[in-house]
Amino acid sequence: MMFRLAVAVVAALSAAALPIASAGAAKSKEARVTPIGIPPDWFRAHDYPPAALRARQSGKVAITLSVDPTGKAIGCEVTSSSGFPLLDTGTCEIALRNARFKPARTASGEAVAGTYFIPGVTWSLTDE
Repeated sequence: MMFRLAVAVVAALSAAALPIASAGAAKSKEARVTPIGIPPDWFRAHDYPPAALRARQSGKVAITLSVDPTGKAIGCEVTSSSGFPLLDTGTCEIALRNARFKPARTASGEAVAGTYFIPGVTWSLTDE
């Protein structure tokens, strides 16, 4: 049986990053990380998590990436599971490998850590 792989990504339009507060710092405006490139391009059909593919698993995963002050994604939390740990873990691994950001900056221009939310990475298999 042949099947086609498909991946759809809903990128976050309000990807927020909160600056790290230092002791005694005045409350500042919200800082935001900015993706470099187009987040849907971070997830391609050929990236389908291999173990999930072999198990014919499909589903939608939402994740939040932790981004360091240099703009590197350093952590990933599944905020809505596909119901399949292989897909969830695979989605985080792919995001950590492929995601790139301009760092969040405070009003004074200091680079700070932040987060980026991706509300949906949909992995699907279609029989042909």
